[in-house]
Amino acid sequence: DRQLGTLFSSLQQRGRMQRTIIAVLADHGEELLARGRQGHGPNLFEESIHVPLVLWVPGCGARRVVQPVSVAHLAPTVGTLAGVPVEGVGLWSDNQLPTVVEAVTGLNTTYKRAVISGRYKLLLDVTNGGRMLFDLESDPQELTDILADAPEVAAKLERAYQRWLDAPGHR
Repeated sequence: DRQLGTLFSSLQQRGRMQRTIIAVLADHGEELLARGRQGHGPNLFEESIHVPLVLWVPGCGARRVVQPVSVAHLAPTVGTLAGVPVEGVGLWSDNQLPTVVEAVTGLNTTYKRAVISGRYKLLLDVTNGGRMLFDLESDPQELTDILADAPEVAAKLERAYQRWLDAPGHR
């Protein structure tokens, strides 16, 4: 907080605050023994992937975005705001694709993905074929896999995931 205060104060004093876009974010969370692991790694549970993102845009009022987004959407967003085209989908686009988070481990030999849309999250072990489904609204700690109880939800997320795979230039 103190370092950001110093930065903001300096920008203000130099008359640059109204011409500067500021993004504060984390690239990953920490498990902190939530599932018996310390640090971060191959898991895509919320404690590892749900991170803060604060964006200051001069002239824009405060608002909170509740749907999941990806840090991959930040560069196209800032590019659009700065008038510089950057390939990809920005934070405020009308993109209908799900948010997909990836983890690559084991010297790029193990791939895991989380497909998040609305209140549901599908975890996919792409390499080994495992799947888990969570209702983030009723189970924010992801303790109960509901895949067997909600196959239609999993199928819907699988279709959305396939659209995501088929649209590499529009994610």
